[in-house]
Amino acid sequence: IGLGHRIEGLSYFSAVGFSVASSTLVGQNLGAGKINRAEKAGWLVSIYIAIILGFVSLIYYFFGGQIFKFFINDPAVIAEGTRYLKIIAIFELFLGLEIVFEGAFSGAGNSIPPMAISVPLTWARIPLALLLAETLGWGSDGVWWAISISTGLKGMLLAFWWSRGRWKNQQV
Repeated sequence: IGLGHRIEGLSYFSAVGFSVASSTLVGQNLGAGKINRAEKAGWLVSIYIAIILGFVSLIYYFFGGQIFKFFINDPAVIAEGTRYLKIIAIFELFLGLEIVFEGAFSGAGNSIPPMAISVPLTWARIPLALLLAETLGWGSDGVWWAISISTGLKGMLLAFWWSRGRWKNQQV
């Protein structure tokens, strides 16, 4: 579903841009000794991307079919793509949190939390996709759910880890 991934790229690359901003703001503020301002920057950037991706999610969810019809006229591809966009739309907010907090931790000079969360949960997509798609018989929707669930978990866990504040002790 390459077309679906290209469409989702709008969300992903928007989040990457905000991640760079988060990394920069957190790093600059920590370097200036403004720890509270660095923390606030991480949260504000995450709120901004959540708002943007909230709107994008609504578009994906309610207009996914029309988006696919713009690029292709195969009814089977449109149906599959519409289901894909509806499923990922539920979790796009967490995609934003995942990527923005990866940037925030990077700006804080603490790359362990993103790695400790992202690597195992990304690998977990494979057995989860097999379970949902094959064992439970969800087909391709099981794969989309596996990707989305892991994205949701990564976003929530990174936000939780950020809220713990241990990153504030890093030397930048």
